[in-house]
Amino acid sequence: MRTTLLLLTAAVTLTPMAGCGESKSPTSSDAASSVGLSAASGLPSEVQLENAGTTLAGSNGREVDVNDERITGYIEKAVVNGDELDISGWAAHTDLSSPAIGVAALVDDKSVRLVRLKEARPDLVRKHGSEGLASAGFALSVPVSALDCGRPDGDLEVYAGIRGAAAPLAWRSAAREAVERVC
Repeated sequence: MRTTLLLLTAAVTLTPMAGCGESKSPTSSDAASSVGLSAASGLPSEVQLENAGTTLAGSNGREVDVNDERITGYIEKAVVNGDELDISGWAAHTDLSSPAIGVAALVDDKSVRLVRLKEARPDLVRKHGSEGLASAGFALSVPVSALDCGRPDGDLEVYAGIRGAAAPLAWRSAAREAVERVC
């Protein structure tokens, strides 16, 4: 089983899939509130990686290429909180003009969790001098049961997305170590 975390190029309401032998499904209101979307948003209910990980496809038929030349950011923190792994960081276009749009966790290339980027990051605005980073932060929780603990670091990968592209984000070492300790 492979666990992947993606920052999506469009907000998507996700439905958890089975992971580590468990199935966990939130109510539709839980899923909608986790991404700040209504069920009537017209967005896909799930996403998945396709074409050997080169395409992110939504259940609404939209696809985006995995391409890391236009995206920057980091996974800065991971903390175990009960049966959840809380993950936070930031992502944006490489020119720092705008934040990525959403963060999704995938297990076995299928969606588990999604949130929109909306966390305030005044530290990034000060450091980089770009108001485009004001809401480039994200925070989400991944069920520990979704991690593939038979693999190093739970086989958790993180990607960021902007309009038309998705790409892997780098882990800060302390965040990656927290993921490894949970397994």
